[in-house]
Amino acid sequence: MRIRTQGDYKAFFTDSYKTLRFTKAIPKTPELLDVAINYKRLANCSYCYTSATKSGSNFDDICDKAKSIWGSMELNDRPFQIAIGGAGEPTMHPDFPEFVKTIKELGIVPNYTTNGMHLSEDVLKATESYCGGVALSWHPHIEKVFHAAVSKLKMLKTKLNVHVIIGTKQSLVDLKQLYEQYKNVFDYFVILPYQAVGRASEIDVKFIWIEAFEWIKTVNSKQFAFGALFYDFLKLNDVGLEMSIYNPDVYSGYILLNNNYNKIYKSSYELTEK
Repeated sequence: MRIRTQGDYKAFFTDSYKTLRFTKAIPKTPELLDVAINYKRLANCSYCYTSATKSGSNFDDICDKAKSIWGSMELNDRPFQIAIGGAGEPTMHPDFPEFVKTIKELGIVPNYTTNGMHLSEDVLKATESYCGGVALSWHPHIEKVFHAAVSKLKMLKTKLNVHVIIGTKQSLVDLKQLYEQYKNVFDYFVILPYQAVGRASEIDVKFIWIEAFEWIKTVNSKQFAFGALFYDFLKLNDVGLEMSIYNPDVYSGYILLNNNYNKIYKSSYELTEK
């Protein structure tokens, strides 16, 4: 367990990776950071919000940069955990195993999001040794890769979640099928709102989102979590589910470990400095 106190702010990060906050005060440094270590990706998703490509680059010296950023902080000021992703496919980076080891040695829990295409033995070993959780992204055009990745990852002790982007009718059909197939495998089904940025085109999403929340009420809703970009939608719409929502800018941030690695942005969707 880690405890953070910063003025009136006080929070506990438990061994089960849950954060318990005991005040409404805002921390001076984020509890959670999304961290990108590359722009490289081979899945070529038509709806990729970062427009990552196979010709993208892996960032240099990511372990040294991690030590420079968080190693220079007191443990009390370091984030509880980081989520590696947000730009490229992190497991494509040759330094990925050493990077998650470095993060863990800094007293921070590393997690990552993956499309499952590059789960080598070294990546799987590092995952089980150092990572708190893995989020496997659902992409229907690489369905076989997804199911093969589930078979590999479910054998590890690491927590396993699935990310599903909801925006089209088919995406909701996919979610329902995935839930029936894997409700006893994934710890959480994390629902992400489709965003018309990057390579993603503009579509009407509101009614699909409402339909998705209506369906979630008919199953075990405690198995579901929702992406930060649902915040505005949830403020305006009573979806009939018991949940805690908060402004994502308050507790989180986004870092690119490129040449501007000392900057913290609002999110991977909004590259505005905090």
